[in-house]
Amino acid sequence: MRRFLKKPATVLLGAAMAVAIASPATAAPSTGMESSNVSAQLSWCNGDTFRNVSGYGVRYPAYNTSVNCQMSIGSQNGGVRILQRALRYCNLREPIAVDGIFGSGTAAALERAQRKAGASPDGVYGPETRKRILWMTDSGHCRRLNY
Repeated sequence: MRRFLKKPATVLLGAAMAVAIASPATAAPSTGMESSNVSAQLSWCNGDTFRNVSGYGVRYPAYNTSVNCQMSIGSQNGGVRILQRALRYCNLREPIAVDGIFGSGTAAALERAQRKAGASPDGVYGPETRKRILWMTDSGHCRRLNY
């Protein structure tokens, strides 16, 4: 009887561990900067990805290879650096830091770029901002993404 009771517990423990491992954490601590246009179900950008847009290679923030992600104050990764470069050279032409740290300076610059591009000026990077601002291509040109 004792061996019979151990097996269901082992199966349940194994199933619980598989669910925990297979479910990626997508939530991040609240920064107070969340916006109504950025869904709470979006993953936080953890880097950047590369796509061909109208014959030009464009790098922009991503969660693994998904383009639907968000960043706000406190984010630190290559995606932030790509966003800062786009803000500096394609959208504002202002000398903002390109250091990969999404601080208050990046948030303020993003708000100005969002306002200029017709997006909600909330200082949070998400799908609406990705579609509206200009991105630097591998040849140094600035292009808008079509998706």
